[in-house]
Amino acid sequence: QTSKSSCHQRRCRGFTCRNGGYCSVDPSSGLPRCNCPLGTRGKRCGKDVEIRYPKFKGDGYLTFPVLRNAYKGFTITIQFKPDDTDGLLLFSSEKEDASGDFFSIALINGHINFRFDCGTGMAVFNSVSNVTLGEWNYVWAQRVDNHGWLKLNEEMPIEGAGQGNYTRITLREDLYLGGYKEMQKVSGRVGTHHPFTGCVEELWVNSYKYDMRRAGKVGDAIHGLNIDECSINVCGEIQCENGGQCMARSADKHVCLCPMGTAGTLCQSRVDVHIPSFDGHSYIQYEGLHRTTLTYTEIEIILKPKYLNGLILYNGYTTDRKGDFIALLMREGHVEFSFDLGTGPAVLRSHEPVSLNEWHVVKVYRTGMDGVLEVDDQEKVEALSKGAYTQLTLLLELFVGGHKNFDHLSKHVNISDGFRGCIQKVVINGKPLKLTEEAQDGVNIDNCQHPCVGQPCMNGGLCEPIQDLYSCNCPLGYTNTNCEEIVGKQITVPKFQRSSYLKFVNPNIIKRVAGKKIDIQMHIQTSDQNGLLFWSGQEPATPSSDFLALGFNEGVLQFRFNLGSGEAVIQHNTSQLTDGNVHVIHARRVGQDAYLSIDGTEIYEGSSPGKYKYLNTNSELYIGGMQDVAHRTRRRFTTGFTGCIYKLILATDYEVNLIGQTDSGSNVSQCG
Repeated sequence: QTSKSSCHQRRCRGFTCRNGGYCSVDPSSGLPRCNCPLGTRGKRCGKDVEIRYPKFKGDGYLTFPVLRNAYKGFTITIQFKPDDTDGLLLFSSEKEDASGDFFSIALINGHINFRFDCGTGMAVFNSVSNVTLGEWNYVWAQRVDNHGWLKLNEEMPIEGAGQGNYTRITLREDLYLGGYKEMQKVSGRVGTHHPFTGCVEELWVNSYKYDMRRAGKVGDAIHGLNIDECSINVCGEIQCENGGQCMARSADKHVCLCPMGTAGTLCQSRVDVHIPSFDGHSYIQYEGLHRTTLTYTEIEIILKPKYLNGLILYNGYTTDRKGDFIALLMREGHVEFSFDLGTGPAVLRSHEPVSLNEWHVVKVYRTGMDGVLEVDDQEKVEALSKGAYTQLTLLLELFVGGHKNFDHLSKHVNISDGFRGCIQKVVINGKPLKLTEEAQDGVNIDNCQHPCVGQPCMNGGLCEPIQDLYSCNCPLGYTNTNCEEIVGKQITVPKFQRSSYLKFVNPNIIKRVAGKKIDIQMHIQTSDQNGLLFWSGQEPATPSSDFLALGFNEGVLQFRFNLGSGEAVIQHNTSQLTDGNVHVIHARRVGQDAYLSIDGTEIYEGSSPGKYKYLNTNSELYIGGMQDVAHRTRRRFTTGFTGCIYKLILATDYEVNLIGQTDSGSNVSQCG
């Protein structure tokens, strides 16, 4: 032993290893070589390397913290590409020499071998088929008490049990991947004295995906020796076009990250995106929610997933993986909604997985600490966030379909894949997100297959997707399914249909709306319980901004206004106005005082609080609705009006020509 040690010292004399590496003599060649710690590579450990997909050369290993949740059982999956038929793939034990409790997954003569011992005798499982060298293989191993199962690739699972009556495993040694620090001590127990040779792409234990990078901010590996990176040359020959950047998307495959407006494997094509499609390496970035959702958050998303896992939406507080966040994602086919107000997350998971390649409606609500998840017609899920904080602050950018840097996600989210599929609608607190127009940045965004991509709406109409179908929002003067029909005769009595509106900026009209007083007479006909009739307000709307409105809420006619010091709400709900007959509404305000009269008989009075008496708006008047009704009215009204408006008279005697004086409009036709 002394002679062997002195020979080692003599051959390593003057052989310097950098970055904490140390010299040893290669037993096969007898030459000195460097053993490089995790994060370094090269003959003298002089090169830095970030390990995402570890490459094992048969003389190294990676270690992770001791498993804390494996006492009663565990489920392990590994995706690996072996270069040799023998080698230790995964190992942990109670004692350093594995003489007590332990488990191992190893390659022995080309078969996968799974072993565990709860203290009274080993269970040993061997795969029926061989692994395929140089190709990706998948192993699944599970233990529950002293029962076990093993599955390699597509073969049927093998089942068995350990000896004796003990059913619990005690693990005190770190979790080793690809080898062990002293193979000779455990070779008799694990069945091989060889470390693993090849690449590992993924390691999952109990639904946790390990990050192979060095522990600290993002990684899980606490130590390693002689680990190289499988993907290091993946982008060597790739030239992405139009400003695209090459990135390793797996251990041996690349992807070009194509800027918004470009697509293709090399970003070679130009694309005009209408309904975005995401490929798992995509994202669209928007301005963050900041403090707009402090106490209440409501998000609706319509999506078509093509894969079981992936990040759908994320907004965080800081890049250090701590603090407030809100996240929506797919995990194992289930929709998952999580949020953290700073003292621990709430995690809500759909009862059932959603079907792939079909459209789904997902709604999430958060009021203070309380969260709700609704997916299609499934029973809703509720949960509370931890701690006592009740407000949500999100200072970073909002991401849809993925993320620019998954290292910035909260540690509680534990996902590193983007969404794969289509997203056609995102509505946040009543405001539809303009998926392409409002984007600040994005990569790998292509078009989803959908009728809207073919731009079916004619004459300037805007295509609105409705899952697999669509509707056209037609400009004034055009109608029918694709806005292809010119309104034959001039509209004399406009008809509205929830998504309709007429917009006025004529000074002669606006001066009769703003100021100290207003007098409104409207002759209407409707059968709908909800709908905005009349709106003039400041933009963007805040809780205290000026506005004046008339509209229906659940069959109740409301006259509402705020002059800057508090809101007045005057309601008519004693007779039925949504009976399909024509009714005359008369609303009048002088300073803070106002009244509402129906058909010249019933009168309802009210006034606004505070001292302000003048209405200051943004010089626009909307009749019959407007775009983004719920958001722009701060949910006072949720939809446009459905029905006919025969007359609009302002200031007792000024009859507005609803079509002749309008500045623009949408989805308005002739009342039959």
